[in-house]
Amino acid sequence: MNTIVLIEDHEMMRRGISEWITDTGQWKVVGEAASLDEAHVLFDSYPEPPDLVLLDISLRKDFGLDLIPWLKEKYPCAAGENSKPAILVYSVYQGYTLIQEAMRRGALGYVCKTNSDAEFATAIESVLLGKRYIDQNLTQKIFAVPDILIGLTKREREIFSLVQNGMDNRGIAKTLAIHRGTVENYISRLYDKTGAKNREDLKKL
Repeated sequence: MNTIVLIEDHEMMRRGISEWITDTGQWKVVGEAASLDEAHVLFDSYPEPPDLVLLDISLRKDFGLDLIPWLKEKYPCAAGENSKPAILVYSVYQGYTLIQEAMRRGALGYVCKTNSDAEFATAIESVLLGKRYIDQNLTQKIFAVPDILIGLTKREREIFSLVQNGMDNRGIAKTLAIHRGTVENYISRLYDKTGAKNREDLKKL
């Protein structure tokens, strides 16, 4: 039976997903964590990596995708196809810059929390088989990056994506673990680089 570690900061969500995984009878949850620090302690206690890491992006004060390079260092094959653990990102965020960033860092799949149980199961099955999986509703976004975004830094792309998902500055600061004033500075830079006059313009790009 394939083993799964669940990284999710909302206790009720984590409990529900864990129960659903167990009820399928196909996979076994062998560990849970709500933050990057908890995840580090958890993985340091494992002699062997699990088959799959189910990773949320927003983890309390942490940016979930920061766990991927740490896993790659701990387990040299923990990214890309035929890896262990395979990494499946699941999130409410649908911005293409975050999807691209997740895949660039080494996630093998990306699926939205709003998807059906059937599609969620398909995503898990695909990633466990070493197949790249991105749900169809998001695929077009990956290949629709405007030329205007090419000049943005990694952090600017992250903030741009969160703005497009309707997140306010306070939420962005919490998600990326940076100061609210820093977020405001980055958004000002986005205005300059993209030609947007306000937040609504950024959302429409």
